[in-house]
Amino acid sequence: MNLLFPHYTRWVSVIILSLWMITLTGQESYFGTSIVLDTMDKTYRASKNEFIFKYQNFRKSHIEKMKSTYKDKAGKEMISEYQASADELIRQVRDNQYIFHPKIDTLVRTTLAKFKGPDIPNPEKILFLISKDLSLNAFCLSDGVLMINVGLFLWLYNNDQFASVLAHELGHFTLNHYNDYRYDYLLNEHSKNTKYELNQIKKQLQIKLRLPKIAYAKSYTTKPEHNENTNSKQILLVMRIILLLVFVPKNT
Repeated sequence: MNLLFPHYTRWVSVIILSLWMITLTGQESYFGTSIVLDTMDKTYRASKNEFIFKYQNFRKSHIEKMKSTYKDKAGKEMISEYQASADELIRQVRDNQYIFHPKIDTLVRTTLAKFKGPDIPNPEKILFLISKDLSLNAFCLSDGVLMINVGLFLWLYNNDQFASVLAHELGHFTLNHYNDYRYDYLLNEHSKNTKYELNQIKKQLQIKLRLPKIAYAKSYTTKPEHNENTNSKQILLVMRIILLLVFVPKNT
């Protein structure tokens, strides 16, 4: 299979994908010699808006699910991260950074429909995006959205290879690998922060407990000095009085 990805800029609305030998479906030249993607075309815009609508509803239900699962501080931070990433994804879709074409959509849906199993998400409800990235990769986002790089079509040669890649990535989502890893990481970070905060509180408490002792020690060491000075002055005064009385001659 050979795919020539076009040069494009964000100011160009027409993207041409040339797919010369597509064998994923077992049919020669499934897409024909080329696919023209016009981001201003009604079909493209309709597909894009449909994805955004479905994803916004999907995101709401996923957040509710996360809130019922992750209720501590680490979980709340993970939910906040997800909301930010979901907003960014919608922004990218609106900015025409993904490919929407009925033939590619049909290929992906046909492949997903072959997956059977109790733990596998309903293929009809799986959301997916075709990225313009040319690297050989596909992955699931934390909420189960399947991200397929267009470069995947450059290197795979049959439907079995394509299906195995998608199944592998969906397996990560089914087993909740990303969310478990991220939650454990945040939990560990919060645990470190909590230990640090407790140590700081402990140090401050120890300082507060030592202050009365320090104050008492200072008062204990300064009072005798004060008393000695006072006593010395009193003794000197008495001695002067005695000297005056004894040694000063009286006038006759």
